[in-house]
Parts: sequence; C-alpha cells; structure tokens
Amino acid sequence: MPVGLCSHWLNCSDYTAVQISLVLIGTVFWLIAYAWIAVRAYRTGFVEMPYVAAAANIAWEFVWAFVFVPNLGFLFVIGLRAWFFFDLAIFWFSWKYSANQITAPRLKNKFHTVFLINIAAWAIFFVAFKPGVYDKLMGATSAYISQVLMGVLYIYLYFDVKEKPAIRLSGAIATCKLLGTLPMGVFVFLRFADDHFLLTLAIASSLLDILYFILIVTDREKNQFGGSHVKSTTL
Repeated sequence: MPVGLCSHWLNCSDYTAVQISLVLIGTVFWLIAYAWIAVRAYRTGFVEMPYVAAAANIAWEFVWAFVFVPNLGFLFVIGLRAWFFFDLAIFWFSWKYSANQITAPRLKNKFHTVFLINIAAWAIFFVAFKPGVYDKLMGATSAYISQVLMGVLYIYLYFDVKEKPAIRLSGAIATCKLLGTLPMGVFVFLRFADDHFLLTLAIASSLLDILYFILIVTDREKNQFGGSHVKSTTL
C-alpha cells in the first residue's frame, strides 16, 4: 500500500493489505445494509432489525467510534463514526416503531425505557470489555459477541414475520448482511487464527447469516428485493 496511507490512515504494520481490504469490504456492505434498513423503515414503518440487536449495535459503535480507538488506522475511525450515524437513523425508527416487536402488553407499554436500558447495559459491557485485556485492539471480539446475538435474533425475526402477512423482508438487506459478514470472518481466520473463541464466534455469525439469507431468498412469500409496502405502525 502507498506509504502515505500506511503512515496515518491505515495500520499496515499490524495488518496486511489483504486483511485491511477484507475489513473495508465488510464495512462497506454493512453500511449499505444499515442505510437500506433506514430507508425501508422510513417507507414502511417496519424496522428490519430486532430492537435488542439495534441497541447492541448503537452501543458498540458509540464505544468504538468515540471511547476507544481501533488500531486499524484513522480511516476505520471515520468508517465507524459513519456507521454510528447510520445507526442513529435506525435508533430513531426503532424508537418510533419497534415496540411492535414486543408482544407482552406491559413490556410493550414501557418499550422506550426497555430500549434505553438495553443500550446503556450494552455500552457498559463494551467499555468494561477492555481492548488489550479481553478484546482485540480493533474490537473484534466484542463486535462478534454482538454479531452472533444479531444473527440469532434475525432468525427469530424471520419466523415471527411469517405470522404477519403484511410484512415482507428485504432480500437486499439479507444479501448485504451476508456480504458484510463473510469478509470479516475471513479476516478473523487470517489475523487471529490462534484465538479459538473468536474463531468460533466468526463461524457462528457466518452460519447464522447464511441461514438467514437462505430463508429469505427461498421464501417467495416473504422475500422482497427492493420496493415497499404500505406504511403502518401496527404491523
């Protein structure tokens, strides 16, 4: 890589060009997925992300964009901050619409409190999960803990939505999620092959996203590549 990029923007000392490229590719596809989730939430009133996963995402991105500094280089700091601001849109739409993901009436009535407690609890966990002690210096382990949770919750979301005929899930989002996860998994195998816990998380996350992708693209009743349906806050 050019010396100018390596001196400040990218950490070419601890990571190879291939490893950095894999993280960049994964980041770009996740940014696209987040943007499309926000667009579809605006169009339809349905947030295609489980609210617990949204809370964990917002917390992780805030901590690693503004509290800790990932050692991948300043370009990734900018990327994480962009990622965080995309998540603010998802936060807003989750705040407006995601109470409908809860079926228990008492809990549903206190959704905003539950959502904020989730974000705060995850933020405390990620700050306590110190880089260089428990986490990698670029936040990989804590990110994958959140990612595995998200993968499980997306499978639950799929089966939950099957009971709601008005809702269709996006094949484009499922594709971008998968294309964001797989390069990150390859990166983990190349860079942290000796960390069996992190490798297990990476494998689990990849398998969950592959399963979600297969469920979406093979279910013609629930798959929707693009387009929208009628906006409603009671889906």
